[in-house]
Amino acid sequence: MNPYKKTGLIITGIAVLLVAINFALEPVALHYANKALADLKGYKGSIKDVDIHLYRGAYRIDTLVIDKIDNGKTQPFSC
Repeated sequence: MNPYKKTGLIITGIAVLLVAINFALEPVALHYANKALADLKGYKGSIKDVDIHLYRGAYRIDTLVIDKIDNGKTQPFSC
């Protein structure tokens, strides 16, 4: 087998593996973040979507909502 072809196959395999990990990791991160927000005492919150960018070590949260629960009533959380 040509050494360049073998190297190309290895690089392609690594790239496919990283893309698969990226797609598998996003729902796991979303579930974990929503669970952490649900466990906050006195607050409730949710996240609509999480995008993970493995190649630059970053993530993006889409539509973060946090509400403060006060005497059974909810109101938007503000700093």
